[in-house]
Amino acid sequence: MLKVIEKHYTLKNVLQQDEVKEYGERLPGTVTAAYGSRRHGTFMFSTDDGNVFRMELYKAPVRICGLCGPLNSIGMDWNDRIIYVENRCIKRSNYDGTDIHTMAEQHHGEGFHHIGAASIHSNGIIYFTDYKEEKKAAVYFANPISLSVASAGVDVIRPTAVCHSADNNFLYIAESEQGYITKFNILGDGTLKYKRIYCFLDPDYTETITGMLVDREDNLFAITAKGIHIYAPGGMLIGVLETDQPCTAACFGGMDLKTLYMFCGRTLLSVKLKNDGAEFYN
Repeated sequence: MLKVIEKHYTLKNVLQQDEVKEYGERLPGTVTAAYGSRRHGTFMFSTDDGNVFRMELYKAPVRICGLCGPLNSIGMDWNDRIIYVENRCIKRSNYDGTDIHTMAEQHHGEGFHHIGAASIHSNGIIYFTDYKEEKKAAVYFANPISLSVASAGVDVIRPTAVCHSADNNFLYIAESEQGYITKFNILGDGTLKYKRIYCFLDPDYTETITGMLVDREDNLFAITAKGIHIYAPGGMLIGVLETDQPCTAACFGGMDLKTLYMFCGRTLLSVKLKNDGAEFYN
């Protein structure tokens, strides 16, 4: 079910290891993105056929809308609007899934090619990356009011996911092919500066990072197919939550955001945490 592998620090500072649960309910498909809401006490997830569901534990998932294909990430803004990140565009809808419209699909007339998992800043700005097959890549941010897209002013190599720090002052970017996660300062105008390597990926567990989360203490949870890698605020690998089946999505959930939900195939695992998840729009 779940193998807990400790590395440089004890995972007992992050996890309550005696509270790992597996839910037998069959999910309606392979989950590609998930998001937990403290305010509503529920979580949302999307499946590989493009359908989006809302769910409470021990209750059946409720379908709220359908999109053209699988999502790379899903989130929510301060007005309870849902943010959907597809390969080539970012969309938004009402909380009930109605009024789906496109927020971002191009920059200076050029369409996006492959958007990785995005992250929503506390000011509502959505940061995301895009790369082309010839390995050119850049970081952008989308304004939720004007629906405009601007360059964050930095280049990265085949990025797959971004995530804000708990205080929203920094942005982590997963450059899995390079074997590391980078960290940038977020300036007042929204651009990024002062690139440095936050951590090197452990060669024993090197996998493409498909999403990232941080808790209140800024421990970083990197989602890969083999499980979740947990890094201390300084970048040291604390340990790995290794799963039998490929882990395709994860999110914090519960009224206190102290539960880590892991979606593996059509199985849902939950792990109790010491700290609550960083609250952006929960």
